[in-house]
Amino acid sequence: MNAADASAPTLAVHAQLAQRVIGIGELITSGESGAVFITYALGSCVGVSMHDPVAGVGGLLHAMLPTSSLDPARARTSPGTYVDTGIAELLAQCGRLGAQKSRLVVTAAGGAALWESGNAQFPIGKRNVIALKQLLWKEGLLLRAHDLGGSHPRTMRFAVGSGGVVLTTYDPATSRPVHRAVTPGEFPR
Repeated sequence: MNAADASAPTLAVHAQLAQRVIGIGELITSGESGAVFITYALGSCVGVSMHDPVAGVGGLLHAMLPTSSLDPARARTSPGTYVDTGIAELLAQCGRLGAQKSRLVVTAAGGAALWESGNAQFPIGKRNVIALKQLLWKEGLLLRAHDLGGSHPRTMRFAVGSGGVVLTTYDPATSRPVHRAVTPGEFPR
């Protein structure tokens, strides 16, 4: 097993647990130490986890578009659709659970250019990453770890209790999954 596969045994146990799947445009928060959230197919979308290790709370967002100015009515009913309203709502929900912004550990993935040649005039992945970084800067938050850009989709798993984040991509040569822990932390057994 190489370093990139170091988290595979943990994931094998983790995969047997009940997980909450976060769909496109959704977000969720929890203070339950055993909660595990997963979001699939982060292509041009961005996934953002926030974790307060002291309060033991965290959440995961799967945002599809950079700004809610595209459809304010939709942003009111589904804030997770957009990076700007999704980050604001994720911060608010974590805060209601006892998180303090100064302690938040933020991790992000996605923002890929999956169809770059056909989408050069509207590079949504790049725009999502720019919006995310600008919003976090305004909020005084830094990314602890990230895997942004590129040309491949990712799956993101987040363990609320430890704040652990594991990304899964697929090796194009073998079509096998490659698991990589981007923030340390155990997943519940």
